Amino acid sequence: ANMALPPPVFEGSEKRLEVTFANAALSANALGLRLLPRSSIDELMTLARCEVLSHTRGTAFDAYVLSESSLFVFPHKLVLKTCGNTKLLAALPRLLAHADA
Repeated sequence: ANMALPPPVFEGSEKRLEVTFANAALSANALGLRLLPRSSIDELMTLARCEVLSHTRGTAFDAYVLSESSLFVFPHKLVLKTCGNTKLLAALPRLLAHADA
């Protein structure tokens, strides 16, 4: 008997956006980017075409489980790792605006 195998599941290639800031505005507060309100994080993830499913605050960074992978927010760095149909660079201009504010 010829048994057909199911087609492999492909979620798209993994993408990673890592942005490190060294500006005075972020350096003025030890929490830096971690002070971004949840509404701003949600806005960024909407621009990247994913959504936050859960959030955990650690001592050194905040971790977010996303519909398409993970987000890590440090005081001076943001790391967004995704797969699927996300558009990471679409969130970059807004992230830069938040960091400049």
